[in-house]
Amino acid sequence: MLARAKKAAWHPQTLTFDESAGSQAPCPRRQPFDAAELKELRKAYALESVIAGAASDLERVRRMCHWVHERTSHDGWNEDLPKDALGLLKVAEKGAQWRCVQFGIVAAECLNAVGIPARVVGGQARDVETLLAGAGHVFAEAWLEDAHRWVFVDRKSTRLNSSHLVISYAVFCLKKK
Repeated sequence: MLARAKKAAWHPQTLTFDESAGSQAPCPRRQPFDAAELKELRKAYALESVIAGAASDLERVRRMCHWVHERTSHDGWNEDLPKDALGLLKVAEKGAQWRCVQFGIVAAECLNAVGIPARVVGGQARDVETLLAGAGHVFAEAWLEDAHRWVFVDRKSTRLNSSHLVISYAVFCLKKK
């Protein structure tokens, strides 16, 4: 019986990886600094003035995070909103509220528009399948060239201080190689 059970048992196959060079280099999801959409965003909201005079990348990120935070308030149930920062900022001017998803998009696109590489990041709770609400969160990360680190950017954390930086370094940071 044991032999029969061993025969019937599932045995995972060893993963194999394609070691060959790809036909194309991976393309980042963020738009290049000179993309038309980022130029329009930068001009429409005078984003260069938001970070003007900042002495470090961290200070530029802090200022932009605060600027985005001040545009609207949080509402966890919004639907049918634009998918880009320019559209989201326009509807916010008319009173629309955003979820964390939209704050992450706006923060990342505004940072990219001023030349700070940024990306939208999403996470889910370990028990996402059993939670009715609040099972995930979306935020942004920004690359601090002068510190060679990714830093956590969240509208709920309008101040990026030393404690946020420690969290970023320990959990969300990729050291430049």
